[in-house]
This record gives sequence, structure tokens and C-alpha cells, in this order.
Amino acid sequence: MSKLRLFILTGLLAASVAPLYGCGNECGPGTAEKDGQCVLVAKGCGENTLLENKQCVVNETGCDEGTVLENGYCVPAEASCAEGTSFDQGSGTCVPNTDIVCGEGTEANAEGICVPAAEACADKTVLENGVCVIEAAACGSGTELDPNTGDCALADAACGDGTALDGDTGACVPTAQVCDTGTKFDADSGLCLPDSCGEGDVLVNNVCMSPAEELAANADLTETEPNDPAFDGGTAGTLTVNAVDGDPFVFAGTIGAPTDLDGDGEVDQDVDVFEFDATAGDWFELMVQSTGLPAPAFVVEGPNGEYMRWSPVTSGAATARDLVIPADGTYTVTVLPALNLTSEEVGPSGSDDWGYVGTLKAVSGGTASDQDISGGSVQLTGELTDLHDNLFNMANIAPTDVVTFTVDGIGEDAQGVLQVWGDATTLHESQPISAGQSVTVGVPESGSMLALVDWTMVDGPRVDFDISAEVTGAQQTVTVPAGGTGTMTVSAGLFDLLEINQTNAAAESLDLSITDPNGTEVATTTLDDGELFEHIAFNTGGDYVLTLTNNSGSSVDATLGVNISSPTDLGQVPTGGSVSSTPVNMLEDDVRYYSMSLNADELLEVLHDNAESDAVEIELFDITGEVVDSDTYFYAASSTSGEFVYARTAGSSSSFLARIVTDNGDATDQVITANSRNYEALGLLPTNTQTPTSAVSSLAEDQKAIYTFTVAAGEVFAISQTNDADEEIDFDLIDSTGTEVMSDTFVDVTNDSGYDNYDFEWYWVKTETTFTLEVAATTDMTNLAVTLHSITPSDMGTLDETASLSITGGAIADGQSGFHTFTTTGPTVFSGQVVPAAGEDVDFYIYDSSSSQIVGETGSGGAVSVGGGITTAETFMVRIEADEAVTGYDVTLNGSPRVVDLGVLPADQTTTHSMATFGDNQPLTLQFQVPAGQIIEIYHENDSSDDHDFELFDANGTSLDNESSFYPLSYSNPEYIYYYTDAGGSFELEIEGKDGVSNEVISINLYTPQALGPFAQGNSQTVTGPALLENQRLYYLASFSEDGNLSITGTSGNSEDIDLRIFDKAYTSLVNETATGGITLFRPYTSAGEYLVAVEGDDTPSSFDLTIELQTPLPPPDFGSTPALAIPNDETTSVSDTVSVTNCATVSSVEAFVDITHSQLGDLTITLTAPDGTTSVLLEEYTGLDSDDFVTGWYPAEKTPVGDLATFSGLTGDGTWTLTIFDEYDWFSYPSSSEGDDEGTLNEWGLTLVCQ
Repeated sequence: MSKLRLFILTGLLAASVAPLYGCGNECGPGTAEKDGQCVLVAKGCGENTLLENKQCVVNETGCDEGTVLENGYCVPAEASCAEGTSFDQGSGTCVPNTDIVCGEGTEANAEGICVPAAEACADKTVLENGVCVIEAAACGSGTELDPNTGDCALADAACGDGTALDGDTGACVPTAQVCDTGTKFDADSGLCLPDSCGEGDVLVNNVCMSPAEELAANADLTETEPNDPAFDGGTAGTLTVNAVDGDPFVFAGTIGAPTDLDGDGEVDQDVDVFEFDATAGDWFELMVQSTGLPAPAFVVEGPNGEYMRWSPVTSGAATARDLVIPADGTYTVTVLPALNLTSEEVGPSGSDDWGYVGTLKAVSGGTASDQDISGGSVQLTGELTDLHDNLFNMANIAPTDVVTFTVDGIGEDAQGVLQVWGDATTLHESQPISAGQSVTVGVPESGSMLALVDWTMVDGPRVDFDISAEVTGAQQTVTVPAGGTGTMTVSAGLFDLLEINQTNAAAESLDLSITDPNGTEVATTTLDDGELFEHIAFNTGGDYVLTLTNNSGSSVDATLGVNISSPTDLGQVPTGGSVSSTPVNMLEDDVRYYSMSLNADELLEVLHDNAESDAVEIELFDITGEVVDSDTYFYAASSTSGEFVYARTAGSSSSFLARIVTDNGDATDQVITANSRNYEALGLLPTNTQTPTSAVSSLAEDQKAIYTFTVAAGEVFAISQTNDADEEIDFDLIDSTGTEVMSDTFVDVTNDSGYDNYDFEWYWVKTETTFTLEVAATTDMTNLAVTLHSITPSDMGTLDETASLSITGGAIADGQSGFHTFTTTGPTVFSGQVVPAAGEDVDFYIYDSSSSQIVGETGSGGAVSVGGGITTAETFMVRIEADEAVTGYDVTLNGSPRVVDLGVLPADQTTTHSMATFGDNQPLTLQFQVPAGQIIEIYHENDSSDDHDFELFDANGTSLDNESSFYPLSYSNPEYIYYYTDAGGSFELEIEGKDGVSNEVISINLYTPQALGPFAQGNSQTVTGPALLENQRLYYLASFSEDGNLSITGTSGNSEDIDLRIFDKAYTSLVNETATGGITLFRPYTSAGEYLVAVEGDDTPSSFDLTIELQTPLPPPDFGSTPALAIPNDETTSVSDTVSVTNCATVSSVEAFVDITHSQLGDLTITLTAPDGTTSVLLEEYTGLDSDDFVTGWYPAEKTPVGDLATFSGLTGDGTWTLTIFDEYDWFSYPSSSEGDDEGTLNEWGLTLVCQ
């Protein structure tokens, strides 16, 4: 075949000014070679221009005098510009002559007009009369201009008239022999053009068309409005598909002026919608030409919503493309202006003369070119718009093969689609593609594989593609019986990626198990139909067995596909050297794998870079699959914060795998580099000695140095460092099991901000251990000096309940620490103190044998005290840290009993327990017995008015009262613990120090409550009480000889706030209330017996009066119920109970009696409902006393209802009345140990009705 190329004229690119492209070895878009120079052709003119005298001029049709059409708008014409101004082609406006702005490749001439500039012409061309032409000497001796290509080609002889140079033979042959079959030589253009176009036909995208006006006049269908289904009432026009390669179906229409189509008050874009029916595998040519519509465009959409194809984005008067139909169904064609297709910001446009004509023609499909894929990778190349040439048959392929298509390159002006067909009518897979992307697909059931490279849109000339295809895996149909298994064996190398999926007609999920070549099950998962599972072959390469298990009730024929891809192998990293990968372009969320090997006892350092300096995600695996280092935001080396990941080998060489994910955007020219570095092995560190390191003297930011060493048992290990930058370093200390035992950032020892060498940068070694120390620079560093410290702590002896230990320490540098140990034989309480020799600032810490801090106090100059409790026999560490240089110090530790038995406390007396010091976190338990009938009142005092934790327990371990911030009497708001024991008993008071204090005194005061009564109905008694401290209580024991309504009133001497509380003799809280100056508690239907009444100072009352009265209760209800109904505390379920009323035709008034036990009445809503459904609210959430545990009484005589019971007046009383209770809000409740659960019981309720 001749090498002369068919020059395809398309409307994709247009020129608005003659030759803005230089004429070189090829003429630019919209031009052709003639008489040795590049000249414009008609289709080379841009939108709204015409070819006149071989130049594109503005088509001024439709614009007023003095204006021309530019980009769809009328703008001032050059001739209409005022004196002193000129027309600027760039802005389309008249601008001052002094500021003319010409487009790229042009310049202003003497008349102020933009004309092509000399530098716009290509190599071997010159500017003559505003046109780039080939230089006379462009072709060398013995060569001539090839009229088909515009190139200088070797010539055996000069070609005369009627002949042209044949690129295959280099000889002059008749033009009929020069051009390819189906084309003929055109003397005017010097090109081989199709010989099938009749005179006057139009060539659009290599398709010969009749002139637009002639087509429109003979259209098979002219659109009628409304035809856009997107608006109500619109019906698409129907296009008829004629026979293949027969006459096209012609349709025509007009894009009318924008109108309000949907009645929303805004104008809408007019588009014309057509539809046609097609079958999978059909091929069509679709073309739309303008008969007035500037730059027409169209969109084709498929029936499943997944198929969309645009016309080429062009400013020309016609646009066309080929279509391959993927599935049976109805397809729509939408015609619209090109500008509205490509830009969402363009408003509606149109006109009554914006006409167009289109043709839909069924054509024969493309002929597939065979690509023998059996021998390795094959390349699929071409241009996306040449769809008939883009069909490839994967020849010599096996039905079990899996093929990976990798897009090595694709034109920047196109959006491509890769389709895989089983045959000419069966689409198997369709994926959009872009540069660097891979598509993996198994051979279709037909056993054949056709690859079609299609496109969705094109907006420029760069539409070439280069796709490699190779067999990368296998697939197999596996029959898996119900409850049984099916297997498939594949071979994979070390670090190979296995991408596994299964499909079956029943869409069943199957369990997948993977067994490695050693017979070890290495992965399991449940694999849904069509789901992809990835597994990396770690440890070894070889045969992997994939087992599918079917847990469904029927047999499944599953297609099990496995694609195997090998990582990019960087090979052996030379000792002290580096290896790098070849630059690749990675899309966002792309994943790539790199393998590398490292010699024994070396450090692997991995970094990366790309053109954007963007971060990626990285994981570094060892040969077993363990992640040895990773970073989710791995900065590129060229960024301001380049980072590294590390691995090391010990004793033998090994291989590693790096996984890179571009999750922060595309990465151009992505490169991975692996460096080999030595790490320093220091052996056993000498005890009580500083060991300097020497392997690394400088580090870049985030770069690491690695050290290995062994520390003897009982030593304390610490590190220090200096560097020229006086900057911090990060470090990690890892023991022989791979556990990170210490990690921190610390500053340079010489840094003026202070050296924090041992503050969490030390480690107490219990048994001889080998460690790895990783040090990372926080910035670029030089003269880095890392020193390892092995410190032998001094022993203080054994501490028990009676021992006193002491030791004197030497000088400590600022930031450093002194270490000492002591042992215990069992439970003990201790207090300790450090006294610096010159009153310097030190901190005092004690750690248990697991290096967990049990106590600690920071000082501010002078002595520092600590205290605590020890429950086990073990060895402890004392650490004294210097916050400034210390000349010396003394440490003392004193043991004391953890539990103190106070014996039987005398009634009506105060017993105290005193301690000279009481340390932070120091525990203490006081055991004591109390006689019957005593109130227990507990308080404490110390020199610093500091609080502690107190909790009182009975003999059964039940918590009776507690305070987590138990302030002493000298505090502004002191706290007390109270309890009443009617029968007497044993108690424990547990205390834990919150701060180190001196002269701690704990007081337990017992007293007998003053007796009041006995009270019968109608009796009352008033007593006067003394002054009270805030939160202090005084208890009375009131006796009632019969049931009645209990009323208690308290008033303070000077209107201070006081609380009133009522308890039964089991010390269960019944009711409490707080008020300013005076308060009354009312508890109706109180049973006979003895009750505790407490008055509490909410302020500090100077005195108080307490009046107790037992009142006569109201009579019981006429209609009652005693359901003992539980009220659930689930916030969603209400409970109801009913009573039946008789002989009450008409209600005059209603009184309701309710008796409920509930720990938090503020949670409750209570409603009463009459027989006819009328409802009134008695109690509503928030309105009850949230700390009461009962509501007993009559509404409205004794309690005020939320609603109005008069609502029931005039209704019939006969029938069923309903009481409903709903526990609204659990979060409103705060039950203490004495109040029980936030639940309740409806004990009794009833009604008394007055009837007409």
C-alpha cells in the first residue's frame, strides 16, 4: 500500500485568521499545501467566518451595521471603530491604537490590524504577504515535496504533470497509482481525496455528505415542538433505521429562541430530541450540519443510562461521528448548540433561523485486525475517531485466559472507552480509560475476545492511543455442589498480586480460602458475586490453591478468575548504594507495587518523588507480609518535608515489597528510590557508663539512624543527643520481640530551652535485653552525636509498715535524673520526701516493676512529698528529676499500716485519727464499730485545706456515702459524710489522698438524734436548733403513733438557705427540699412509725426553728384500685390502670387520689382519661420533685394538677376511667446508692366524683 496518507478534513479545529499555524513539513489544521505553500481551505475557517480570496473573513450575517458576529455575539466591526481606535481581535472591541492586543502568533501592522507574525511560521517556512510558505530551499538536493504528506521526500526524477512521487517506490508514477484505493488525486489541493463524493458533496470527518440545504429540503422527518421529554408533554421524534449501507434517514429542525418551557418564570434552552431503536453490535454514522445553527452538536444516550456519546466539540458548521451500539434498546439523540454542550455557564441561546439537518445511517461494522497475544504483549494503536480501524481481535487466546489492557498513552483531547466483545453482537465489558490505567478482563464465554477502542468526547486534534494487551492470569469454571467445595490452582511468584473474583448465574456468595505452596491457609473471605479480592503472595512463590465453598442449598457453576501481576522489581540494592524505578504516571487512587532485595545487616531506606511533589500513601512489607513501616501521607523528596520509610535485615539478606497509593491526586513521573545504609551494632553496653555512637554524623529531615545494642539486667537505659542545629530528634526504642517500649521527642542537650533527657526518655531494663534504637531528625542536622547511657540505680533497702529508708544522692545536671530502688515484702502504706541540698527545684516519682508510675509530684523549689499504698511484694524505682542543676539531695521513705482498726467508737463522742503527713494517692482504711441508734458524722482537716476521696462502707461492702472531693472544715465549702445505724454495726472508711498534706486529722463524730413526739393526728411540736456550717446536718428522730399527713416546716434565723430531709429508720431517703429562709415538706398518708428528720445548712444558718405536725388525712376514694403496677424505666412504654364508675350520669367535679413510689418524680407524666376519651394531665415531666421517691395525695385538694380537672364537668361519669403513667426522661435522674434504681410502682389510685 502506498505510504501516501489520506488527509482527513474535519471541523474539529478551525482558524479564524489565515495561517496562524506555521507551514512546515505538514500544513496546519484547516490548510492544505498548494504550489509549495500552505493555504486555507473552506473547512479551515472558524466559526462565523467565510473563505474569500483564500482568507477567512467575518460572516456578518445577522448583525447590525457596523458590527460583526463574534463567538455568537455582534461586536463592533473594525471599520466602525472611531478615529484613534482600532479593532482588537482578542477582545472583539475597539481599543485605543496605543494599546492594541493581538492574539498569540500575530502582531499589529502599521494600520493597527493584527496580522500573522513571522515567528508564527514553522521551521523551513517564511512569512510572505501574510501567509507562511515553504522556503525555496526547504527541500535538499535530490528531494522534492511529497504532495500527499507535505514532506520533502527522496526523488529519483522530477515528476511532471499528471504524476506524483510514490512514497513506496520513490518514483514518479501517474496520480491514479499514487492514491490509495477509493481516493483520487486532487490537483487543486494536492491531496488524495475520496473518489466516492459527488460533485458539490461535503466531506465531514471523512464522510461524504450532500449539501445541508439540499438534505434539509428532502428530510424524512422535521421536528415538531414540543419534543423534549424533559419538559411536560414533550415527545421525542422517531428516527427510522434503514438497511445497512443503504440511504441515511434524514431529519431536520430548528433550535428556537429561548422560552419558558416549564413555567418557572425563567427561559429555557431549546433542544431537539429524537430516538431510534437499535440492536447490540449495530454500527451507525450520525451527522448534523448547520442550516443556520452556529456550531451544531449532539449527544447520544443509551437505554440503561450508562451509554453516552458526544459529537466532536467543534466550531465548524457540521459535526459527525460513528456509533457502536452496546445493548438492545431505544437510543436518544439530542441536538443543541455546541457552546451549550461544552459550558454550563453559557445561558440559553437560539433563534428561529438556527436550523440544522442530520443523517442517521446504518453502516457495516469495522473489520477486526488480528493481534496474536499468545507470544506476549501486543500494542493496540490508532486514533480514537477512526472507529472502524479500532477493532482488534485477540488472536490465539485461550478461553481460560485473563487479559490486562494497559493504557500506555492516550490523546489529551479525548475521553476514551475500552470495550471487550465476545462476538460482534455481545458486549462483555466496557470501561472508561485514561493514561496509565489498566483494565483486566477474562475471555468471554464465547472463547473469543474483540477489543474496541471507542470515545465519548473529543475537543481537539490529540486523539491518538497506545494500549498494550497481554495475558496476565487465568479463569476457570468451577462447579461447587451445595455444601461442597471446588478448587483451582494457580502459579504465582513471590510478591505477585492475585486479583480474584467469582461470578455465577445465581449471584450466590461463596467462601474463598487460599492455601500457599507450603499448604498453609493464608487468607479467607466471603466473595460476593462479581466482587474482587486481592492477595499478595508472601513468604514464597509456587502453586496456590483457591478453594470455593458453597453454603447455599443448590449447586453453583462459578467462573473463578485470577489475574496475576508481578511488582516492578528494583532488584538488589547495592551495599551503600541505591536503585530507582523508571518514572511512571499514576492517576489518583492508582496502586503500584515495587519489590527490592537487601544484603544482610543493612538498613533499607525508601523515598519517592513526582513532578507535583505530592504525597502518596506507602506500606513497606517484609517477606512474611508484616508491615515494617508505613506512612499515610508520605511526602515527596522534592517537597519541603520529604520523608522516608525504613526496614532492616539482621543476619541474612531479605526482600521487601513497597505498596504505593496515589490518594492525593495524580502523580506524574512517579519514582521510587531504595537506598542501602549501614546501622551501628554496639553490643553489650558497659554498666553505669555513657557510650557515644559514631555511625551517623548528619541526617536530613525525617531521615533515620539505627543502632542495636544490649543492656544488662537491672540497668536504666537513657539517651542524649547534640547537633549543630540545636533541634529536637524523634526516637523509638524497640525490644527483641519487636515491641516499642519507649518513644518520644526530646531536645538537644545544649539547647537553651532546657534539656529533657530523662523525662520519659529512660527505660528500666529488668532482664538483659537487646534493643533497636531508631533516631529520626526533625530537621536537617549536622554533627549529630547520640549518646547511650547505662545507669545502675542505687538500692535503698526493704520497705514495710515499720521501716524508714533514706539515701543521699549526688549532683544532677539540669533535666537529668537520679535513680534508686527499694523492695517491699507485702502490702504497706508509705510516705516519702526528697529534700534538695540547696532548695533547688526537683520532681519526685515512684514506679512499680512494670515501669508504671504509681505516685509523682512536681516541685517548685525545696522539699517535695509523695505518698501511696503498695499491695504487692516487688521492686520499685525512685526517680528524682532535676528541673535545674542540683548539688545533691536526700530521699526518705517511711512505711505505715494500710489498715487501721479504731475499735468500738464511744457513743455520742468524737474519735479522731491523725497523720503527720498524708501523701498524694496514699490509701488508708479506717475500721470501726458503732453502737446502736447513732448518727455517724465524718469530716477532716489538714494544714493546706486540701480535699481527698472518702467513701463509707458497711460490713457487707455496700457503699453508704461518698465524696470524691471531700473538702476539710477550713475550706469555704466543707463536706460531711452521714449515716444512721439503728442496730449498730461494723464500718470501713476508705480514704485516698489527692495531694500531699501535713497534719491530716480525720474525725468520726457519733451522736444520738433528739427524739420528738410521739405524734397523733392533730399533734404538732416546734424545736429550735443551733447554728450550722454549710452542708452540716442536725438529725431528729420523730415518732408517729398513727397514720396521717405529715407536715414539716423549717425556718432559718436570718433567712439563710436550708434543706429539709426525711429518712426512714433504714436511712432510705423519702423526701427532701431546699428553700431560702423557710420551707415546708408535706408527705400525705405517712404510716405510723419512727422517721429521721434532718435540717441541713445550705448556707450557714445562725439558728433554725423546726415544726412537725401530723394532720388528719382525707377519706379514701369512692372508686379505687390497688394494682401494684411496675412503671418501666425504658422511656418508651407507658402503663395504665382503670376503675369503673357507676351511678354518675353527669359529672360536677372530680377528685383523683394517686399513690406512686418512684425515685425521680421529675421523670413522670401522669394523665387521667374519662370514659369518652377526654384527658387531663395531673403531673408532667419536670414538674415533680426530682429527688422525691413518692407522690401520694389528692388532686386538686392536696396537690395542684398541671391540667384542669374541671375539664370533666358536664361529662358522663359512668364507665371506665384510665390513669396512664409514662416515664419520660431517664437522663433527668441521678439516683444515688441510697435511692435505688430510677423505677417505680403505682401502688394505689382512685376517684371521688360529685355527680348531678
